[in-house]
Amino acid sequence: MKQFSKFLTAFFLIPSFSFAAVLPQGGEFIKGNGSITNQDDALNISSSDLNNVIKWDGFDIGKGGTVNFDKNNYLNLVKGSKSTLIEGNIIGKGKVFIVNPNGVTLAANSHVSVPTFGVSTAKFNDKMIEDFTQQGVIELTGRGMGKVTALSTINTNNLIIDGGQIIIKAAENIKNYAGNQRLQHLVNGNEIKLKSSTKRIDIGAKSQLNLAKDFNLTQEDGLVDHSGQIAISTADEFKNIANNYSENYWITNSIDLGTISEPNNFANPFRGKLDGAYNVLSFDMDVNYDQNLIQYPNLGLFAELDNATVKNLKISDSSIYVSENNISKNIGALAGIINNSTLENIIVENFKVSFENPSYLNDTINVGALAGSIEGNNKLSNIISSFTKDTEILLSKENLYLGSVFGKSSGSIETYGLVSGNSHNSDFKISAIGKNNSTISIASTIKEGIKNAEENSTNNDLMNNAFVINQDKTTAELSGFLIPYFAEDYVIEYDGKNHTYQDLASAPWFTADDYITTNHPYIKNVGSYDIDLSANRDKFYFVSGNGQKILVQLQK
Repeated sequence: MKQFSKFLTAFFLIPSFSFAAVLPQGGEFIKGNGSITNQDDALNISSSDLNNVIKWDGFDIGKGGTVNFDKNNYLNLVKGSKSTLIEGNIIGKGKVFIVNPNGVTLAANSHVSVPTFGVSTAKFNDKMIEDFTQQGVIELTGRGMGKVTALSTINTNNLIIDGGQIIIKAAENIKNYAGNQRLQHLVNGNEIKLKSSTKRIDIGAKSQLNLAKDFNLTQEDGLVDHSGQIAISTADEFKNIANNYSENYWITNSIDLGTISEPNNFANPFRGKLDGAYNVLSFDMDVNYDQNLIQYPNLGLFAELDNATVKNLKISDSSIYVSENNISKNIGALAGIINNSTLENIIVENFKVSFENPSYLNDTINVGALAGSIEGNNKLSNIISSFTKDTEILLSKENLYLGSVFGKSSGSIETYGLVSGNSHNSDFKISAIGKNNSTISIASTIKEGIKNAEENSTNNDLMNNAFVINQDKTTAELSGFLIPYFAEDYVIEYDGKNHTYQDLASAPWFTADDYITTNHPYIKNVGSYDIDLSANRDKFYFVSGNGQKILVQLQK
């Protein structure tokens, strides 16, 4: 029956269908006299005016799609709550700017060829529109919200990016308009201007380069130099870590690894370095011992970390399912076993573990949301991990060692900042460490973890720099995985009416409700903290005019 099913799959794949490429939607000139025409898989944009502003409902360009601009200048404002994904081509002979506060991604096979090309994720307003109309430029605000990710080739004489976090996969793919290499002389002019509001600019290169010089950036600007490191952008590239367990890797974008049947390095420990660059990994591991000659005692994204460094990574909505005769000893989202390693800025959330036959379970099995077991001498900085609520309920009834961080610990653990489990169930609250033979305890709730960190001034500083924390100190999230929302500070004369942030901040081309929830109960609490502000799946935090992570100040 299985053979017949495979035959049918192959048979139905034979026909070929042609679909029109995805192109930008709802284009409307709000400044300038121009036209937008559709021709097959292309949009052709032209105008009789030098400087033009176009409002779009969406500016995605799918594979095979092209947007052609004439020799004039265009500011493209993208409304709504979706980020922009460019998988096709942008061609122009003048200046082209894309502004979308939700974020912009230039996918791996996309191509940009424009003399001056700019991307901004700052909120657009009347001043931005007027400045461009008069001068054909936009300013670097330093208030970019969404992430800007460039995985593609960009041919331009002038590159301007004003974003939250900025990621450029390969510096060598930033070329001049003619397509020639531009490195080593970028500081001779103002050809490239990058400004990150979150002070995080990740730039890679295949060989070791002086990116600080090439891009005229410093560590104070947020430059993280990944030159010479191996970039990971796809599931297959992540799996290729198995070919070299000792290399230096970094992740350029969030990746769904799909369903996998084994840990990345089931035969050897990972001994290298991995910088997630504040991206998210997800996976579903389905391990069937009846169908595998190789047995896996350690299960996780990695089977084992040994003298490794992993940082700036979130593992979200992932699962491990073990079928039939279980011989696994250590199970965790990041690794089965962690040994003599350094972990920094790691989040594990909604991790699910299940067994087909729980009768095989015994007290030799260690299950942790972060790792099954931790051994040797390890350093942990800014870590929060948790299971799904259902996993906590089910596994707490089984005869195994269960912890919201580690199933079992031994040796020594140094902790810095906020290091905590996050147990969901107050009725039986599982421990952060199921069986603790180490020299330190770890909080089982975020509230306890914050209290522990505040008792140490160094840890307190590390915690506050890394996390956004809600008002009652029960919830914390690493700000690197959130989108900053820059809030204006208002002092208004009370007129007896209720006012919301939307009343004050919204403009004809920008609606606050596309980005945040404006009716939050803490909206009027001056100086309070809260991160439960969302549009779609993205989470935001407010940043005040002086850079503090606070909510909008309304005075009556």
